[in-house]
Amino acid sequence: MKIVSYLFADGYTGAARMGAEVTRVLQPDLKVAVFSPARGGGPLQDLAEAFGSQVVAAPAGVRLIGKAVSYGFGLAITAFHSLRLAAISREVVLVYGGTMFSLPLAALSLFPNVKTILHLHELGTGRGWLDRILLRLATFADAIVCVSRFHEQELKKLLPRGARKKLRVVENCVPDVVDSMLPFKRRDIPLIYVGGATRRKGIRVIAEVARRLEPCHSLRWQLCLSSAGQIDSESVDVLSRLQTVEIAWDARDVLSYLRRARVAVVPTVPELCSETFGLVLVEAAMCGCQVVASDSGAYQDTLTALRTGILVPGRSEQELAQALCETLPRLCREAVEPPPVNIVPFLPHRMAEQWKAIIAELTGNGVCPRA
Repeated sequence: MKIVSYLFADGYTGAARMGAEVTRVLQPDLKVAVFSPARGGGPLQDLAEAFGSQVVAAPAGVRLIGKAVSYGFGLAITAFHSLRLAAISREVVLVYGGTMFSLPLAALSLFPNVKTILHLHELGTGRGWLDRILLRLATFADAIVCVSRFHEQELKKLLPRGARKKLRVVENCVPDVVDSMLPFKRRDIPLIYVGGATRRKGIRVIAEVARRLEPCHSLRWQLCLSSAGQIDSESVDVLSRLQTVEIAWDARDVLSYLRRARVAVVPTVPELCSETFGLVLVEAAMCGCQVVASDSGAYQDTLTALRTGILVPGRSEQELAQALCETLPRLCREAVEPPPVNIVPFLPHRMAEQWKAIIAELTGNGVCPRA
């Protein structure tokens, strides 16, 4: 049996990082990475190098035509080598991401000795036209891997009845960083936000909270912003003028900032976005931060599994900003050591075991050759 992995990364996002981690766990025979250097810069290049791809298709720019040509080349390479391996192997397992540019790979399921696994991250909520197309094509896949129980329940509402039985849950993982954490009282970053500079991720909420708190509390913020997605330039401009805010774009080592922070703020706006997992919550908690998050999608389940964190009420940007203005000064003032977190569900070996079990089930022999 041969394993093929296809990674799509239009920015240095959690989905891209987890796609690379899944590939590392699977140790595939063929690895194809498609990434945009204009979105994520150096960190995304580092990701591709760590991914160790045999083929990397790099778009010339962010224009749609340039992307389509380059990503089409990546898809063609993936399909060609998958079929080549299928011709010389009894079975080929293809793991590919759920994005617009990976949809054609679903057609490889029509070949009898090719098994396909569709790996969904943020997509699959049924809110946009791309999600609806993706969910229709998902019926071709032999297995559909989602990243949380919440995500699974949402997909069950949207998928045809025959495709629901193909759903499998494999939660994302992060490296075990407990041994490298700084003591809580020695941390020099009171507040930190890690994520996209988009409204759906809560950058406008962060801007409003930082603006309100600056005159009274002078709490310093560290923002680790990703350039992926539709950047809210107005909010970024407000933040850049505040003396209490420092901004790092596409930081190469987000964990190094989290290890120095006391409180991590994750204000994804529920009325704009329903999160399927919450990778930043896990990273922040494992780095010893107190976590304050909105009640968006799977966030409650993730914090429950971690046995830590605070959920603030509010579905709109205004409600979240008000709740955070009331919560954050108290947390920073009390400087209470956060409780121990339950890291077991999110360690790499746990995810590796789950992926190997899915592949073993698809191959029908009960044994995954990578196990």
